[in-house]
Amino acid sequence: MAVRVTQEQGRWYVVEYREGRRTLHRSFGRGPKAQLMAEDARGEIDRERRREALGLVKPVADVRFATYADQWLREVIAPHRTVSTTQSYGQLLRDHLVPEFGALALGDIKPPRIQAFIARKLVEVNKPRGQAGPRKARATVRNMIAVLRACLNHAVDVDGYLTTNPAAKFGKRYFGGSTAARGLGVEIYEEAEIARLLQTAARYYPDYELYIRTLFYTGLRVGELLGLQWGDFDFQSGFVIIRRAVQIHHGQLRVEETKTHRARAVDLADTLVARWAALRSIREAEAAVAGRALAPWCCPSVRAPATRPLNRSWLNAKVWARICHHAGLRRLRIHDLRHTYASLQLRRGKPMEYVQQQLGHTAIDTTIRLYAHFKAGASRFHANDLAAGIERYEPVPAPEPNALDPVLVRATEGGSGTPHPPANHPETTRPVART
Repeated sequence: MAVRVTQEQGRWYVVEYREGRRTLHRSFGRGPKAQLMAEDARGEIDRERRREALGLVKPVADVRFATYADQWLREVIAPHRTVSTTQSYGQLLRDHLVPEFGALALGDIKPPRIQAFIARKLVEVNKPRGQAGPRKARATVRNMIAVLRACLNHAVDVDGYLTTNPAAKFGKRYFGGSTAARGLGVEIYEEAEIARLLQTAARYYPDYELYIRTLFYTGLRVGELLGLQWGDFDFQSGFVIIRRAVQIHHGQLRVEETKTHRARAVDLADTLVARWAALRSIREAEAAVAGRALAPWCCPSVRAPATRPLNRSWLNAKVWARICHHAGLRRLRIHDLRHTYASLQLRRGKPMEYVQQQLGHTAIDTTIRLYAHFKAGASRFHANDLAAGIERYEPVPAPEPNALDPVLVRATEGGSGTPHPPANHPETTRPVART
């Protein structure tokens, strides 16, 4: 094993040989500065190889990114993250990261390669079903790099395969800040549109109108709504305890903790309390007639109402999409009903802390980052109070001259109300042109 600095045709290179074959060939350009950079790089590589020899760093020559990423997803992400998060990570790895970096050893993934990958993805177009589509959103590319960065962080901090993370510098600042920080990417419905959607739901899908109304009125996540059980409601005090979230994955029911891993109380409007209490009475009567116990799920499955909650995908495709179609409105994601709730509450001047509590955000920074731009103007009365306090010490401005011009007033008396200046008024005189 040897690391050398060589000069070929005026350009300086660092070359590394392992077991008789060249494993690294990096160019630093021409001139004395390039030579110094190459010498520094050789010193860094030498130090890394010595740490490997002492067992302080594991050699990475045979650890390929594809193998490591698959193990990381199975052993690190899947046991500790939600199913949807694991699926999202797996898709980004399968469709984008593994095709690019999969054959590389972990030590061969360098910042220039990552930078070129980002540039190519930002101009790459989506091609749904073989047709050309729009360019990939910056947020999508940023998410790819976030997964890559998290995977390589584990290789540095836990497994010791790397000493530094080559993707560390490609964070939110590299992409110009997060979308949420700029107040973008949050689409909502206005109040008139909400009323129209609810009227449409009551007409075409009356059994599910209460579910949609609850999402608009509370800001619950869809999985939290579908995970509600009758014991979670306190009808006397008017709130519901959010204890779990559910989803159907490959036909299997998964009951999980909430996203923040803690329960929270969510206030309910009086109309929602009455509607849910009436629905429970109806379900109890139906169960008594059928000779069975009341099913625990408030939003039961269509096929197995006694044992399973409703499938989110079914609610989204079979109910929500069709409601939007019948209402003649744009179809936002069903998750955007949560954004709509938060945005309209803040627009009405409700405290940011209250919205944070209702949504279940662990830190108020998340609420501010996503929705602060919707609160602009909601507290204008503070600005008016300051202006009124200053202006009450200022003299009352005199009326405009034209408003009390006696000539114009006399000209309009007893007439049509349209002022006509008299003959000797300055407006009726014109300069005589000299010839």
